[in-house]
Amino acid sequence: MTLTADGAITNALGAGSVNVITSGELIATANAGIGVSATALRTTIGSVQATNATNGGIYLAETDGLNVVGSGIQTQAANGPIAVTVANGNLVAGAAVSANGSGNVLLQATGTSSSSSDVLVTANVSSGSGDLSIIGNRNVVLAGANSASVAGTGGTIDVGPRRGPSRRMPHS
Repeated sequence: MTLTADGAITNALGAGSVNVITSGELIATANAGIGVSATALRTTIGSVQATNATNGGIYLAETDGLNVVGSGIQTQAANGPIAVTVANGNLVAGAAVSANGSGNVLLQATGTSSSSSDVLVTANVSSGSGDLSIIGNRNVVLAGANSASVAGTGGTIDVGPRRGPSRRMPHS
């Protein structure tokens, strides 16, 4: 499924309703944001690619497991933040997740299942100078030498399970 907007892609149904349902892939492209922090774009999808080109951020709330694929998830201007949460199941960042400038990145699996509430990062998660938070309810696995990076000064990287201590790594 492909969603393209010269403006924003928003959650017109409210915080409790699912906006996009497909067992396949969602490719979302916008110029003025995908979801907003107060009402993320709620999805039940298999995989996602999302790009926001001009201003605003990308806010996705997935109901079950999610794979980041293809061109990944990226904001290209205006310090756009990225927040992806998965309510049940695993979040797999198999393609890059990149926030422009001081945009922060949150990747989080919040499920309560003891067998599937992990975050697995096999591609780079980055920000120009913002903070990165990678949180799994059960586990977080960074499977690469450059799995999480902040290019500029000031940003921090927090990685850890929700049930245990996180690890804060200041960027130097």
